[in-house]
Amino acid sequence: MERKYITVDNQEFRIGIDPRTNATEISSIHPYDETEYHWAYKGEDKKWKVCRARRWVYTLNGSLTEEEVAKELLRLDNEAGLKRTGGIW
Repeated sequence: MERKYITVDNQEFRIGIDPRTNATEISSIHPYDETEYHWAYKGEDKKWKVCRARRWVYTLNGSLTEEEVAKELLRLDNEAGLKRTGGIW
């Protein structure tokens, strides 16, 4: 999978292309963390689909930039009260 990285509000995000579907995916990076954070992919309809816990939960406008999507993912994580859990330290 081709990848690039961006940082938004001190949180690093991975942006990649799934070779099976050719969909762009955005997810935050949390090493050694078992919390299921929100992530997004751009569907065939060119809209961003936001997922969490292996379920689609929200749709965003397809014209949003990758940085704007990352900010929305952070907002949704904060709104849901998601915090680091588990992991090996």
